Formats: sequence, structure tokens, C-alpha cells
Amino acid sequence: FHIDENAYETLRKYLETLKQHFAGTQGREEIIADIESRIAEIFSQRIADGQSAILMDDVDAVMREMGKPEDMTTDAEEEKTSSTKTEMHFDETETRKRFYRHPDEKVLAGVCGGVAAYFDIDPIWLRLAFVLAVFFGGSGILIYIILWVIIPKATTLSERMQMKGERITVSNLEKSMKEEMEELGKRMKSMGKELNSDEFKHRARTQGDKIISFLQDVFGGLFGFIGRVIGFFFTILSLIILISLMFGVFASIGTFHFVIPVNVLHLFLNSSQSIWLVVGALLAVSIPFVLLFLNGIKILFKVKLDLKKIGAIMLIFWLSGVGILIIDGFSIANNYRSSGSVSKTETLPITSKNINLIATPPTQSDDDLEFFNMIQPDNSDSVYCPIVQLDIEPSTNDSIQLVTKFISRGSTAMEARILASEISFQCSSNDSSLTVPRWFLVNTDKKYRGQQVKLVLKVPVGKTITIPTGFHYLLDNVSNINDFGDWELPGHQFMMTDNGLKCLTCSQDELDHKT
Repeated sequence: FHIDENAYETLRKYLETLKQHFAGTQGREEIIADIESRIAEIFSQRIADGQSAILMDDVDAVMREMGKPEDMTTDAEEEKTSSTKTEMHFDETETRKRFYRHPDEKVLAGVCGGVAAYFDIDPIWLRLAFVLAVFFGGSGILIYIILWVIIPKATTLSERMQMKGERITVSNLEKSMKEEMEELGKRMKSMGKELNSDEFKHRARTQGDKIISFLQDVFGGLFGFIGRVIGFFFTILSLIILISLMFGVFASIGTFHFVIPVNVLHLFLNSSQSIWLVVGALLAVSIPFVLLFLNGIKILFKVKLDLKKIGAIMLIFWLSGVGILIIDGFSIANNYRSSGSVSKTETLPITSKNINLIATPPTQSDDDLEFFNMIQPDNSDSVYCPIVQLDIEPSTNDSIQLVTKFISRGSTAMEARILASEISFQCSSNDSSLTVPRWFLVNTDKKYRGQQVKLVLKVPVGKTITIPTGFHYLLDNVSNINDFGDWELPGHQFMMTDNGLKCLTCSQDELDHKT
């Protein structure tokens, strides 16, 4: 506010006097804040009437309305002059009330208490009206919520006085604060006596026991339901896995030919290894799911099962299965312990200046089985193994030579060499081409021990060689002066040099890209 200097000084002294008067009073800060708020309201009304600044008359009017501390009477004097004060302040009853939610007279939000204070009626009738409105039409809840939102709560002392229609004066503020403090003291004292009474302690213990019992029932039922859901899940899951394991066992012994053919399985394992592998895997994998299944049955149907004893017995079987797998694993690994090879060198009858390479896949039909990238023709006693590699090197003489190296592994070096020599693989050639099979044959009566075929084609310097498209899967790190990878060589013609192949048909872009 814009305020006259003399008026400001008078108002300052007035407020200082009030602060000194209420220095030892409980709720001093709230009383002073309410007084200042009321002064601001009076000043706002005068400014709204067209006045530009607060003058001495305005301050005097405030002090007359609010009262001065030195004019306050004692309680005894107040009793003697109560009738006189009623006449002097008769207009106090005419003070305009304001709607507030009552903070002390409330069941939910204090709406009924605030409305009752405004109309000076018992709030119980309003509460009864709202309840009836809920049952007859259902509008009571909506009306209550709307009033809850739009009516503010009486939080300060002055707001509570305005709610009751009391004038906000210094004496009334002090009186209201004393009454509230006395009422609060009585409540605290009554509450203390009630809390210390034997009846309250007994009631508290009884209510506590009821709450604990209720929580036990609720959580017990909840956990029981969750346990049954988990038990059902465990039962179904373990049952599915156990059935799958049974199918796996039947498949491994050849009952289901379409899963794992016995003759193919025979390539890797002998009969005893197959049996022990199935037994060990069955025990190691199925035992945990058997226990899971029994636990699910126990939870679902509350069957009395001593899972500790059953678990101890199952543990012995599980450890036995793990032990069988370990021993059988060492036995299988022993079959691949040593390596051996057999080599042969032949001079090819190629007279043409250019050598054409040709790759031939095995004859394959839709009925053929493919297993571990091996192909078994239908009703055949052999499988095609796709482990053939070809390297191309400069020859030390004028002849074209092909070195074929058969490699295998076995439990001993002798066994490895025998298996290598039994590989059925043969290249064919004529005066201008070399035909290389993509696969070699392994008889199902023999054992697969990592057999492979490595070819080295030795080409005289100056000869040319054409590598067809799709030949990259047979090439094995072929040296060339263009620094091409094996997958980049097919589809071009090369000439042999002392340092490897040189591309003759590569475009300049391809050559520039490599450089």
C-alpha cells in the first residue's frame, strides 16, 4: 500500500505494541498474522472506494475497529461489564459470516460442520440430509464432493472466527486463542488418562490381535493361492519336459526314425556309448523335474510326501547320471585323441593351356536326410561329408599334379590312419578340366572321427586356370598376387606366377578396390 509517513509511523508503533502485548502468549505468531491480515482487508476496502493512499484516518479507523491492548479488560471486568459490551458491540452479531470447512467438526472433510456453523444449526441434521440424498437419487455424494472442492478449509484463527461470524479484533483474537489452547489442553489431558487406562490397553491389545489375525488370514489365503498357481505351473512344466524326455529316449534308440536315424548316430557312437549316454542324460535331466513334479502334486493336492527322503534318494540317482555322463564323455573324447593321415600324389593328364575347375555335388533327392550338414541318401548305407578343401600352388616342374591328403582322428594313430585310408573320394580329369567332388563318402558301418580331405593342385607357372562361380566353398586360402579372398576368386580366369595366381579377367575397378 501507498501510505502516508505519519500514518505509517503510527501503524508501526501500533503493531509493535501488539507484539509486546502478546510476547508471552501461546500462538503469538498466529494472532499477529491474523491481525495484519485483517488490517490488509480494511485497507483494501478503503483503496477500492477510490482512495489513492492510506492516510492517518485509515490507521485510526483500524485501531478503533481492532482495539488497543491497553483498552482490554480483565476476565473479571469482562464479566461485570458483559451487558455493557453487548450494547457497545451489538453490531458484532451483524458481522458477515464466511463459508469455510470446519477443521474440528468433521467426519470426512468438514463440509457439514462448516455449513452448520454458517447457518448456526446442528451439523448432524446436514449429515443426515446428505445420507438420505445418497439413498434417494444418489446426488448426495456429488454435492458433497463439489462443496469439498469449492469451500476452503478454515486453517487460521481469523478464518475460524469468520466462519462463526465473530469480529476480528485484538481482544477477540486473544480470547479465541486462549479458548483453543484451553480446549486443546483438556483434550490432551483426557487423551492421556484414556491412554493410561486399563480398559484402553485391553481394547488396544484386542484390536491388535484382531488385526494380526485378519492379516494372517488375508496373507495366508493369498500365499496359498500363489502357492497353488506355482504348484500347477511346476506340475505342468515338469510333466511336459518328462514326456519330451521319453520321446527323446525313444528317438535315440531309433523308434522315431525321422528324428535321429540310428545309422547316422552309429557314425559317432558305438552301441555301449549310446546306451550309457541315454541313461546318464535321462537321470541327470529327468530327476530334477521328477522332484518338481512331486512338489507340484504336493502343493496342489496336499498329498503327504516326505520330499527330504525322496530327495536324498533322487540325489543319488542324479549324481549317478552325472557320473555316467562324465565317464561316457571321456570315452567319446578318447575316440578323437590321436590324428593320422594318408596322402597320394598323381599327375593329371591335362594338356590344355587353361585348366577348367568343375565341382560336382552328390545326387540328392527330397527324401534325403541332412544331419549335422551331412547328407544321407534315402536307403543308403553311406553319408556324404562336406569337408573338402582345395589349395592352388605353383608347380616345381612342367607337370600338373594333384596331392590328395586324407585326414582323420581316432583313439590311436594307427586307427586314425586306417579311418583316413577308408575315405571314399576320387577326383576325375581329362585333357582340359579337373572335376572335384564337393563331398566324400563315409560308410555308416565305420565311425566318423573328423575325417576331411585336403587337395593341393600344383599348376606350372604360365598356365591359366578358370575358377567357376560357386566354387568358393572348396577353396582353402589360395595365394594370389591380387590379394583376393577365397570368396572373390570364383568367376574369373587366373594365370599362375611364381608368387601365386594373377587375375586376367578382373575389371580395373575390382583391382583398384583391392589396392
